[in-house]
Amino acid sequence: GEMGQQVFDMWQASLAAQLSETEMEIANLQKLLGRADPALPTTEGAQQLMEDAQFNYNFVKFGKGIHNFPYSLKLLEKAQQDIAAGRELLSK
Repeated sequence: GEMGQQVFDMWQASLAAQLSETEMEIANLQKLLGRADPALPTTEGAQQLMEDAQFNYNFVKFGKGIHNFPYSLKLLEKAQQDIAAGRELLSK
């Protein structure tokens, strides 16, 4: 009914906002990686974290994450954690 549609719309808007935020954070980490010394092990670690974050982002975006909203949010939360860890590695 109408209540179900309102919940769906709320989930969809929330997921869209999380996807947008994660996409921007991935782009920012990619920029940092572009300026990092590729010979450093921390750069390699940050690159792997960025790839993991990108994988989870893509899984939610292209896998129609709205069909499993709680799991999608957990994947995007993990992506955000990986991005933060990647930034942390590059700051050392």
